[in-house]
Amino acid sequence: MIYEAYLISHGGCVRANNEDNGYLDGRFREDDGTFSWERTAKAEDCFLAAVFDGMGGEENGEVASRIAAETMAELSGEGTAPFSRNLETYVRLTGERILSRAGRTHMGTTYTALSIEKDLYFFSNLGDSRGYLYRSHRLTQMTKDHNMVRELYLNGVITKEQADRHPDRHTLYQYLGIRDDGEGVLLEPHTADSVEARPGDVCLLCSDGLTDMLEDEAIAGILEEESGAEAKARRLVQEALDAGGRDNVTVAVVVSFDGEEGGTG
Repeated sequence: MIYEAYLISHGGCVRANNEDNGYLDGRFREDDGTFSWERTAKAEDCFLAAVFDGMGGEENGEVASRIAAETMAELSGEGTAPFSRNLETYVRLTGERILSRAGRTHMGTTYTALSIEKDLYFFSNLGDSRGYLYRSHRLTQMTKDHNMVRELYLNGVITKEQADRHPDRHTLYQYLGIRDDGEGVLLEPHTADSVEARPGDVCLLCSDGLTDMLEDEAIAGILEEESGAEAKARRLVQEALDAGGRDNVTVAVVVSFDGEEGGTG
C-alpha cells in the first residue's frame, strides 16, 4: 500500500500565535513564531503522523506542542520500535519533559497520532484532538475526547446545544504535561483497535480548531468531494477559517492507494 499525506497548520483568524504543531515524515514545526506551516509526504507500508494542540497561554502552548513533536521524532527514528509499541515510553517521557520545562507555569498539549505499521492503522490520543477514518462514504471517529462535557453529551445527559455552550467544554482530564494533583494522575492514552488498510481510505487527524468550526457531516462531505490529500486538507482548513477560525487549526490527511493503481481520491 502507498500512503500520501499532507499536513497544514494555521494560526486562525483570531489568535496572535499558533500553539498547534504537527508531525509528518520525521518533520515538525520547529519555529514557534511560524504562524502557518505545511508538509507533504509519501511512504510505503509504514507511516507516522500526529497533531498536537498546545495550551498554557503566552508562549507555553507552542513550547509544549513542540516538545511533544520533538520527542516523537526522537523515538521514531531509524532502528526504533514501531510507535504503537513505543507509546508508553512516549507518553511518559513527553510528560516529564513538558513538566520540567514548565516549572511553576501551566503548560500542556494534546496529541493524536496515526501509526501505520505493515498496512495496519493504529490510532491513539490524549485530549480532544481527533483522529477519523473515512471509508465507504462513512466518517468514523477513532479517538476519544478526554473531556467530561463531551462524555455527558454522548451519554445523553445534556444536549449538543448545552455541550456547545458549557463553560467547561474545553476542560480536559487527560493531556501531555498534566500535573499530579496529589491523587495520582495516571495518563491513559486511548488506543483504537487496529484496522487493516484498504485502498481509497482517508485518515484525518485534527486539532479542535477544525471540529469546533465544522460538524462531522461537513468534514465528511469535504473528504468525499476533494481529490488528493493536499486538496482535502487545504479545503478543511479554509472552511474552518471561513466559519470564523476562532482557534488554531491543524489538519493531517493521509490517503491510501494501491501502488499499481496510482493515487486516488
